[in-house]
Amino acid sequence: MKVCKERTVLMAALTLACCAQASASDHLPAQVRAEVDAQCVVSDASRGQAPEQFPAGQDGTLWLVPCHIGAYQTGYQAVYQSDDGASRKLLFAKWEDRSWTGSDALFDPNFDPDTGILSDQYKDRGAGGCGGERTWRWESHTFKLITYRARSCSDDPSRYPLVFEARQDDAHTAGH
Repeated sequence: MKVCKERTVLMAALTLACCAQASASDHLPAQVRAEVDAQCVVSDASRGQAPEQFPAGQDGTLWLVPCHIGAYQTGYQAVYQSDDGASRKLLFAKWEDRSWTGSDALFDPNFDPDTGILSDQYKDRGAGGCGGERTWRWESHTFKLITYRARSCSDDPSRYPLVFEARQDDAHTAGH
């Protein structure tokens, strides 16, 4: 009898978790959902992970959608949706192996809609001894890179060098 009760409780918990995930991602507009990878539309209510939306500029919305929930960081994809409903996935610069590449991933991002500043920090291994810190500013329907600090796992762990900084005349903080 005790095993039956435990199974019933377990099934109820799984059902609630499934329903919580479905309802958390149900508010994601179809146009936004179509832009992100399939694993990004699920949410983890037990960790407080769900798609977030923010006003972006005068005429759109920024969606940050969790994709890969790990032990020490969560990967997100970002989608800009204009007021007319048109959506597009945003891409971001990434410094990797001493070279530039592009990525659709952000890690534990923070966005301030008042300043238009988006930042994230990624770890290439759990201890955080290597990875990067990136900051962008929202401008004309996209993000402009302001600063980027990164170090590879083979670099001196005491240094976290600046690999990119926008020119001073480009680094204003108007935000919109």
